[in-house]
Amino acid sequence: PSEFVQENISLSHRGVTRGFHFQKHPHAQGKLVRCARGAIYDVVVDLRPESKTFGQTAGFLLEDRRHLSLWIPAGLAQG
Repeated sequence: PSEFVQENISLSHRGVTRGFHFQKHPHAQGKLVRCARGAIYDVVVDLRPESKTFGQTAGFLLEDRRHLSLWIPAGLAQG
């Protein structure tokens, strides 16, 4: 359960690499990511020291034609 307090829309072109987004406690936020047009490869990194997956990464291909969204919990960096 989360309360959405901010909405951002960004536009990138082919070949663009963006940095990772992360907020530290007490301002940590979960993020809901989707691709409205085209495709993106989104990577998450677990930065929660107490987590058994601390330091691990995962990548996800999000494409507009598949209509998928990715929920990223607070404490994970995303880019």
